[in-house]
Amino acid sequence: MKKVKAIIERAGDGNYSVYMDADKISYLITGTGVTAEKAIESFKENYEDMRRYYADEGKVFEEVEFEYEYDMASFLSYFSKAFSLAGLSRITGINQGQLSHYVT
Repeated sequence: MKKVKAIIERAGDGNYSVYMDADKISYLITGTGVTAEKAIESFKENYEDMRRYYADEGKVFEEVEFEYEYDMASFLSYFSKAFSLAGLSRITGINQGQLSHYVT
């Protein structure tokens, strides 16, 4: 089964979105939510909806496996609940101010 990246991003309004990073597939799936988990859940539901649509239309549906990846700002925002920016700075060696800049 083909593996496709699913990118998780945090929007300026604080909501999250997930989208496929694949150009050679005949469909595109997205999902949104107030949390990363809700956006992933929406993304998975939309994938199933697309599978049903293809079946209803008698079209061949290419099954794929998703590998979820956060963009930098979303990663830092999401994991800041588990790690402080000071802690992440110590772990990564990246200046705390720079990490804060990435989040915003």
